[in-house]
Amino acid sequence: MIHKHINLLYLFFPVAFILGPLAAEVLVAYINLYFLFNFNKFKKKVIDLFNENKILIIIIFIFFVTSIISSINASEKFIAFYKSFFHLRFYIFFIFTIIFCKYYFYKNRNLENYKKIYLLIFLFLSLSVLIEFLVHYLYEINIIDYRFQFYQYSRYSGLFGHELIAGSFLQKGLIFLLLFSLKFQSKFNFFFGTYLLLIIFLTGERIAFLYSLILYILVISANIKKVDLKKLLLFFFLIISIVYFSFQNSIHLKERYLSIYNHSLSLINSDERKNLDSPYFKLFSSGISVWKKNKLFGVGVRNYRIECKNYSEICSTHPHNYYLEILAENGILGIVLFILMLFFLIFVCKKTFFFKKENLLIIFCFLVLFTPLASTGSYYNNHNSSLLWLTISFLYFFKRYFYLIKY
Repeated sequence: MIHKHINLLYLFFPVAFILGPLAAEVLVAYINLYFLFNFNKFKKKVIDLFNENKILIIIIFIFFVTSIISSINASEKFIAFYKSFFHLRFYIFFIFTIIFCKYYFYKNRNLENYKKIYLLIFLFLSLSVLIEFLVHYLYEINIIDYRFQFYQYSRYSGLFGHELIAGSFLQKGLIFLLLFSLKFQSKFNFFFGTYLLLIIFLTGERIAFLYSLILYILVISANIKKVDLKKLLLFFFLIISIVYFSFQNSIHLKERYLSIYNHSLSLINSDERKNLDSPYFKLFSSGISVWKKNKLFGVGVRNYRIECKNYSEICSTHPHNYYLEILAENGILGIVLFILMLFFLIFVCKKTFFFKKENLLIIFCFLVLFTPLASTGSYYNNHNSSLLWLTISFLYFFKRYFYLIKY
């Protein structure tokens, strides 16, 4: 029913993401065009999918429509309309990916192939980060001479270069590792998961590491009866050892992580001055300030960057938080619909599956992706959206259609 080359495109999707925005964009566009040109072939599958997920799909559609409406009051109307309208491709991509998964993963077909290929890709990327870190270490002890870019003194990104997203990318790798097995009993899953967690730490992406660590601990807790005590002790030993070694040999990495502790301490002690000095606090605050300009519909997609200059001394292309970005650009109507969409993605499934451990683990993954207090990429950024919606699609498939898979 679905051509084999589409399977290959999904298999190597993470490679396209590493290659850059253009490669990921072309891949998403091609898959969507294949789906639309062959729509008659998939028509019955689409109808079945709609009937099974009617409320979710309707909410996504209304959210999409309101994002277009928000462009009416935007300062840059064309940008707002263009970006909101063509974001539709990720919702189409989501629908087709669910159809694809129902076909290709039925009774565990091809699941092992996906696990092998995806983990090889994440291993290759993680090794590039590790090599970069080791080169930096050898440079600092005067064994080699190497010219570093400024960002490399506190962040490591491997093959991503100046795009400092290796940590969040590898966080998705941890999620896929969990999805393709939905258990951490095997030694390979345990050690590879621990390895990925340590590499995420080395990237210097603090939020990605913090929430990956929380996810990992939750997974271990959910499997606590089956977890070997020796493995658990080894896990904590490895984490503590790598953190200690890294802090001893990279003052910049140490300062990045200690800054989280200092800001957390200032929150506990209600030190308002320190909180206000945080760049992320200023960006979060600017998102709320921009939202106040048009509370119902927001200022329009991708218009935060224009309006932010009127409210904050520190601005960016987005407020570094999915919820604040949507609040600012789509208004109160948009954020309510977005939260409803997440609710149906995360919590709605078959009653017989709701209280199963596997469902709990998938909920953990969703909550890590959409934690309200986390610093994130832009929801409307094409590069970020491609991997985000691939991850959402796989998570939702495994949650909603778990009964189709035979582990």
